[in-house]
Amino acid sequence: MALVGVICSAISSVVTFFLTRRKYNTEVDYRVGINTPFSNSKTFSVPTEYHTVMIEVNKKLYMNEDTLEKIDSFYRVKHDIQSLYQVLLRC
Repeated sequence: MALVGVICSAISSVVTFFLTRRKYNTEVDYRVGINTPFSNSKTFSVPTEYHTVMIEVNKKLYMNEDTLEKIDSFYRVKHDIQSLYQVLLRC
């Protein structure tokens, strides 16, 4: 599961499309929740406009929680998140 907290709906659409498309091309089952369970919709007044993205990845996707060792999908998840950041940098 990838939980995504964002303010901008355009960015949330990019993240959702990217991760759900990846799910069909890899062994990793990404499920995307927007502003669930956390929401950064409350912001303080700031002098400039900005967008935020918080991505939370379930540890079960990349490690054995009992032994704390990486599992086979670790490098796939790492690659997918790095690729997603590259896409977001171009937005």
